[in-house]
Amino acid sequence: MFKKFSNTKKSIAKRLFVYMIMILLPLNASGITKVNISVFVPDGGNPYYQNKVFGYYQGVELLKVEYPNHEVELTLYNAGSYANKLKQINQIEDSIVKGVDAMVVTSCDSNALIQVVEKALGKSIPVVADDVLVNTDTTMKISENSYRIGINSASYMARKLNGKGNVLLLNGPSGAGLFIERNKGMRDEFKRYPGIKILDEKWNKTDIMTGRRITEDWALTYGKKIDAIWSTNSAVATGAADALKDAGFSAGEVLIVGIDFSDLSLKYLRDGWIDGLIPAQPIKLARVALMNAFHAYMGKKIPKRVYTTDDVVVNKEDLKSFDLSDAVAPKGWKPSWKS
Repeated sequence: MFKKFSNTKKSIAKRLFVYMIMILLPLNASGITKVNISVFVPDGGNPYYQNKVFGYYQGVELLKVEYPNHEVELTLYNAGSYANKLKQINQIEDSIVKGVDAMVVTSCDSNALIQVVEKALGKSIPVVADDVLVNTDTTMKISENSYRIGINSASYMARKLNGKGNVLLLNGPSGAGLFIERNKGMRDEFKRYPGIKILDEKWNKTDIMTGRRITEDWALTYGKKIDAIWSTNSAVATGAADALKDAGFSAGEVLIVGIDFSDLSLKYLRDGWIDGLIPAQPIKLARVALMNAFHAYMGKKIPKRVYTTDDVVVNKEDLKSFDLSDAVAPKGWKPSWKS
């Protein structure tokens, strides 16, 4: 009788355990476990991030093959501008409250997000810091080597200028670590060339119109003294080219070098208005970040620090044989933002 009572208790306990597992696991009717991953980007209107989001979805598709019994539900948050750090903080807070399983965060501001990211980590939410890194320890950090990209882009310009010329700098947002590191690398490389003079510089937003407006003023101020423009992204570089065109410059008269690809910047590269671009490979970067965020949620060991390696300047001739699949999304593809 005692043995029968003991077995009954074990049976009840076992049923309760199974019941609790069924409650806790987010299963759908097909027995698929849903995993909610939130992705946060600073400026979804920028072609770079539109290309990049395609990579996050590539990661989701690859995970379907690797984990057929799991389904990633991806939520995309767009802060709308690098200046909107408070909005991004609120978006991350909202995601924490909703019980997200993992996060991929590209920071509006590398210092402003420290507290909210640490809050997520304190709740055992894996956080992959992606591209523009937050200045605190995270589950994983993945990015280009921004300092090296700055060096390589400046080295390319210096060689094309034969070590001598007047250069204007479009530096990007002042609070974002990626742009700060690109800038440091560029300056350190230019120091090696006494004949290169920095005429002027701006810390700026990353849209086309900002590049156009700043360069219009420079064209009026410096005119034909301008030999080159270094731009920390391709959207601003295309705006600079537009301003020079309107000011009466011809294609190739001013050497323009930028970082990352877009459909428009590639057209300007082919047409000679931009001389060189570093691809940055945002699709690959996003794909790897998303998949590692999922793996961290699953309890797998992931690397703490990963660098992408695509930091060589691509010119018009190189472009003819360059594989664009990790740099530019298919034509017509657009992401769907939550906010």
